[in-house]
Amino acid sequence: MTLDNQTLIFNLDKTFNLFNLSAKQFDTDNARSFTFQFIQNNTPFNLSSINVSVGGIKPDGKKIFNDVQIIDSTNGIVELDLTSQMLAVNGVLKLEFIFMKDNIRLSSYPF
Repeated sequence: MTLDNQTLIFNLDKTFNLFNLSAKQFDTDNARSFTFQFIQNNTPFNLSSINVSVGGIKPDGKKIFNDVQIIDSTNGIVELDLTSQMLAVNGVLKLEFIFMKDNIRLSSYPF
């Protein structure tokens, strides 16, 4: 069971993407998810042959790293599920998307 969500546009050209993603401490796995579409130069960012993950720092300073589900690679659409570990500590969760292809790593600016 997840709450309905809408697709959020994540512009890879910007150094600042502001999203107010609301979640509640102690929600469990599969309870909160968010859909993102990556764009670059106003066009969908093709994710073919690219692995996408999310990394970040919880309010207690502990690091997290999770896979992101690619929904539509051609149109750059992914789904980010918030896990119970991501929501274990009250406060603001700082995240970034991580794109991996071969041995090349590219990280988004934090959001």
